[in-house]
Amino acid sequence: MADEKAPGDAGTVDDGNGGTAGSEAGTPADTPDYGDFDSLDALKDAYTAGQERVTQLDTLRGTQGSELSELRTSNANLTGQIKGLEVTRTEPAIQPETAGSIQRAFDSEEITQGEALIKLDAINRADYDQKMKTQFAELKQQSDKDASIADFLRQNDDYEALYNSGALDKYPGMSGEQAYAMYHKDKAIEDFNTLKTDHETKIKEATEAGKQEGLRLAKGNAATSKVVGATDSGITDTGATRDLSDNRDRLAAGRQHIAELRGQSP
Repeated sequence: MADEKAPGDAGTVDDGNGGTAGSEAGTPADTPDYGDFDSLDALKDAYTAGQERVTQLDTLRGTQGSELSELRTSNANLTGQIKGLEVTRTEPAIQPETAGSIQRAFDSEEITQGEALIKLDAINRADYDQKMKTQFAELKQQSDKDASIADFLRQNDDYEALYNSGALDKYPGMSGEQAYAMYHKDKAIEDFNTLKTDHETKIKEATEAGKQEGLRLAKGNAATSKVVGATDSGITDTGATRDLSDNRDRLAAGRQHIAELRGQSP
């Protein structure tokens, strides 16, 4: 038949990928180069994984950038605080040595016996100097107090007598100066009240004396009025009447009566 191929004719064979390859001996097939990958799918998977890794690195870089910014801010704050502490920091107070601490240092062989004696002598001298300063201050204070008391007694010569008489004992809990001041304050109030009472008494006595004098004059005026108008009396009745319950009217009536007796016009 015409369509049959004769032995030895050039023909084509399927290459397994949809193409044909020459059947002649020594002709290579057309295969793609995938490098280190066995197939196209392996290459695609590696590419996808690489893209994901790049995305992860970009995200990580952004996160690290934010963390780095926060760390820089925190570091700046801490640096400022450290500098502030360095400025305000004070050295710890050195504890003074005592006889006990010197004895412990000597027992632990930190210092020699000679050094211990020198330190103890320094402590004793310092203690003695402090005691002397305290005693001197107390003596000076007492001297100043004595001088102040002497000056107070010179200015208030009745203080000692009041103190000895017990007049200041009614002010307990007060110093001598305070009790003395309170005594004279109360004494001034008492003297004022006494003067006020005496004044009021004298006013009452004067008022009563004026009333008595007015009554006496009123009685004399009444007796004299009996002869007023008589032909031989020479005194005419003015017909004037006064309210003798008032002090001024009684005094005026008394003066009028005396004037009439003297033959004077009122």
